[in-house]
Amino acid sequence: MPLRPSPIVGAPLDRALRRSLLRYYTRMWERYDSAPLRRLWETYLESLGCINALDLAHRIAVLYDPPTADVFRDTLERWLSARAGPLSDFHRISPHEALVGLPALLESQHAAVPEDALCALPEEEFLTAIQVAMQMLSDHEAATLASHINRVFATIGVAYRHGTVDGEPDWYSEPPEFYRLLDPELERQTVEPALRALTDARLTTSAKEFHDGLRRVAKVDTSDLDDAVLDFGRAVTEALHALACTTGGNPKGGTAGALFGHLRNSGVLPPDSEWLILSANKLRNPVEHQRGIPSNTDQRTAQAALGAASTAITYIASFLPPQPAAQTATVPSTADDDIPF
Repeated sequence: MPLRPSPIVGAPLDRALRRSLLRYYTRMWERYDSAPLRRLWETYLESLGCINALDLAHRIAVLYDPPTADVFRDTLERWLSARAGPLSDFHRISPHEALVGLPALLESQHAAVPEDALCALPEEEFLTAIQVAMQMLSDHEAATLASHINRVFATIGVAYRHGTVDGEPDWYSEPPEFYRLLDPELERQTVEPALRALTDARLTTSAKEFHDGLRRVAKVDTSDLDDAVLDFGRAVTEALHALACTTGGNPKGGTAGALFGHLRNSGVLPPDSEWLILSANKLRNPVEHQRGIPSNTDQRTAQAALGAASTAITYIASFLPPQPAAQTATVPSTADDDIPF
């Protein structure tokens, strides 16, 4: 079952990273197999009941949606065409058909298809292919590959890990596989609405802080998780600041608490919304007060701050006055970032 069609937390599994992982896998086979990627590609296709990239595109459309399949097909065609150069207009005439476009490129550039096709897959399908690769290795080799991938993902901030989800009893644990660090339902129900709200030009500063936090929350380094909690708190503060500016003034000492008090006393925000709005900043306080000393923030705390900030930002944005179509100016911040709450 797909992990998620379009993950939004953490760094992307881009082409360069995928090629690096595939080449690490290839080196594990250098003594035994001259074409390990082709064997992996064929085994992966067989696992889905497909015979080639075109067949796989139809399968992706079923597993995800037609636009995701179109992205896969268009990306693969573009990459193979770039490799082919003048052969990108290659036609093969037979008594029955003429091959053009991607079908022709799959014929003329068949040696490049395994790597380019694997790199063009949706993120979840690429990880499924890597799972297939691990099944083709010995237990020790598979563990080595998984350890390498987890180390790379944790360093870069890719929001996947290979293993079993923490907290499962040993007797119930499923075989190790790739999983999202953040619950996909949390992403859909809280993070995505916040990201839509943050497209408002008046929330540009808040959006920057929020996106900084998203890049950091998938890492395991304590300082990155500390900074993620700080980012999410600042994102809420900046959203409150933008709301204050658009509803009649920007009070001095623009901490989250002071801004909320001003907006509550002005009748903009309901008094009983304090905990909903300020939870991310309350999580931020212990981290801020360390003043550079790591607070050992763990993934659960960082994710709680993400959820709290997402909910708060979506709620705050709902009180912004309608924006004139011509308004594009960004509201500057005067929030005092040295005072967390």
